[in-house]
Amino acid sequence: MKIPALTISMGLVFQLMLIPVNAQDPSQTADVAASQAESSAVVMNTSIFGMCFPDQNNGWLVGKNGTIVHTADGGKTWSLQDSGEKLHLYDVSFCNAQYGWAVGENGYIINTMDGGITWKPQQSGITGNLRGVQCIDANTVWAAGHQGALLKTVDGGKTWLWQERAQNLLGQLNRQFLPSLFCIRFSDALNGFVVGHPGIILHTADGGKTWQLQSSGTDAVLYKVALHDKNSAWISGGKGVILRTADGGTTWVKQQSGVEFMLNSIAFAGEMKGFAAGYKCLLHTEDGGDTWSKFEIPLPRWFCAIKFSDPQHGWAAGDAGTIYTTDDGGKNWKLTTAMLR
Repeated sequence: MKIPALTISMGLVFQLMLIPVNAQDPSQTADVAASQAESSAVVMNTSIFGMCFPDQNNGWLVGKNGTIVHTADGGKTWSLQDSGEKLHLYDVSFCNAQYGWAVGENGYIINTMDGGITWKPQQSGITGNLRGVQCIDANTVWAAGHQGALLKTVDGGKTWLWQERAQNLLGQLNRQFLPSLFCIRFSDALNGFVVGHPGIILHTADGGKTWQLQSSGTDAVLYKVALHDKNSAWISGGKGVILRTADGGTTWVKQQSGVEFMLNSIAFAGEMKGFAAGYKCLLHTEDGGDTWSKFEIPLPRWFCAIKFSDPQHGWAAGDAGTIYTTDDGGKNWKLTTAMLR
């Protein structure tokens, strides 16, 4: 089988190593995957923090030191894109294959209108880290970050507006510092959630005109939100926390993940099938999270992001530029490790 190549503008050539991992019986493949990875050349030393797949073919990964990696063929080949800075990028969102935004350290926001061929900086007006971004369309985009930062643009990023109502709401918590916000996700133009630390959940049903604090029942940091529709959502966080709502956040129910470490990301491929990502493992549910099962993954040390573009095709990524992919709804995963040749 011919191994596809990953090329970048600096002239370095990367190889993609595909190692199957069966979610039903991971013990049979763990030793094989680990030995093959260890015997390979040099692992790409770039942690991946966020990803976005607006369709089955196009995907973007962002991470350490301004890394942006793009695929236009469903992950068969990848190429690096120039973010313009060496600042860490924590999240990325595309509303289609052309228009996208990425956010990161020091209030850094960049935008592309040509699928990432060119990325241009935008003025966020803040200096704190931005951890989450969500574009609704080519003009309407949200960003969230440290110290209660919640920003919105309605002109494609020419101007970013501070959401004072949301910050005032967080200020009523009477904490020494405003809570940090880690993720923002909308199911449509009106309905969205923002989560953060400690145990913060904000919800809007009117496109951000008003926000409400919802009770999470935990003081753990909440990292990511996965939405099925405006009513059904899941949140993953520290201490193995997974929360679910079926009523738009009026009530949140803690699910039994079976682990105690951070779950950095969560994704659902439909209403029942979901995955959460953490330390050397993926958690899997087939019943909407009533029960979660764990299967071990030999690499990377941490998973930081997981995403499905449709019920069959998904990606999980983390330390050392490692990417796992599935094309059968998560029954089997292939290790795609970018390595210098």
